[in-house]
Order: sequence, then structure tokens, then C-alpha cells
Amino acid sequence: MGCHQEQADSIGPSFQKIADKYSSVDDPIRYLKNTIAAGSTGKWGQHQMPAHDFLSDAIRTTLSQYILLNKSKAPSLPLKGHLPVVKKEAHYVLRASYTDNGANGMSAINRQHELTLRTPTILAEELLTIAPKTKGLALTGEKVKTVVFSGQNTSLALGEFDLTNVSALQINQKYQDWLPAGATFTLRVGSNKGKVLAASTFTYGKHLQANDDVSLTVDFAPISAKTSLFLTVSLAKSERR
Repeated sequence: MGCHQEQADSIGPSFQKIADKYSSVDDPIRYLKNTIAAGSTGKWGQHQMPAHDFLSDAIRTTLSQYILLNKSKAPSLPLKGHLPVVKKEAHYVLRASYTDNGANGMSAINRQHELTLRTPTILAEELLTIAPKTKGLALTGEKVKTVVFSGQNTSLALGEFDLTNVSALQINQKYQDWLPAGATFTLRVGSNKGKVLAASTFTYGKHLQANDDVSLTVDFAPISAKTSLFLTVSLAKSERR
């Protein structure tokens, strides 16, 4: 093209400059194709653009559409923001949405993405609320709720979790003197009889008092996927609780 280039000026302005200047006028395609047909002088300096009225309306429309495609791209704006500081442990949902203005008769593009931020601590009461009814599980306590496992190999469905970069589960208890020594907690994947992810055994010191905090950490290799987890308790010997 002798008179115009896509991005660099030559005899006439670049298509990019033309698109930047006229894309915001009412019906820019009609404006440009009429200018192509009639020619112009003085809009971009002293050079004259001859009339191209010998071109069909369809060709001038196509040329106008092509010129407008060369409009400068707006620089990407950095995404910045601040989440409020929250002190209450809970689940939070972060939702981002985007809608553009549409162009050249095209409808606006709308996109939305949602991310659930789960608290790393799950309370006993919440577990039994979301878990299906299971024989051998009970919720006790008033101010402090406790899940009680009764019987041998009783399982609790923990729910579905994304274990990417997660390498341990910590189980917290309020010590009671009736708790059995040597109870083994096994973390399974997929079902209560699924693959064993990890297992560990609670041990209690001699000087514990009622309602002292005790914890057990079950270590495992991270899994980069959403995974259903089940916690199974196996009691030592003839212990029933």
C-alpha cells in the first residue's frame, strides 16, 4: 500500500492513527467508507486523498472494517485491590467479574470467576452437619462440641478438599479420662475404605487434666486435585470408645 501503512505513517497517516481518531464517532464504518468515496484534503496535513468512488459499497465497507481493526490496544491495567481484614474464622467467597463495552455491533463479553477461601479449621459441629448419618458417630458437649467415635473402624466423611500444597491434617481434642490410649486415626481418599493417605496414633501424657488441648498431626504428600477425604478411627484391643 503506497499511501497508508498499518502502523507507520507514509504519504498519509497510518491505519492505526485513523482508527484511533474515528472509531469513537457515530457509525465509524459509514464515516470512513464515505470519506474513501469522496476523498479528503487538510484532515491530515496538506496531502490530498483522491476520491475512490469507483469502488463498490461492499469493498469500501470491508476496507473501513479493516482500518478500524488497527485501533491501538488499550494498555492492560494492573489488577489491584485489598481484602478486608477478617478475624472470624469462616468460609469466604472471592468473586471477580469483567464486562467489556462491545464493539462493531458485537455484544459485550462477560466473564466471571469465583474462588472459595475455606478456613483451615473445621469444627466438629460443622463436620457432622455436612457428613451423612453414620452409625457410631455422635456430637456431645454444650459450649465445646466434640465428635465421639464409638465402635471399631468408625468413619467420618470430612468433605471434598483441594490438597494442593497441603501436607498435613491436625486433629485437635479436648482430653477426657475415658479416651482410649492408642486410637489410630487413618486418612483415606475417595471412601471410608479407599486408599490410605496417612495414619497416626494419639498418645496421652500422664499429667493431662480434663479439657486440656491435645493434638495429632497426620502428615501426607500433597495432591494437586480436589479429593474426598474420610477419617477412620481404629481402637486398640477391646476399647470401645
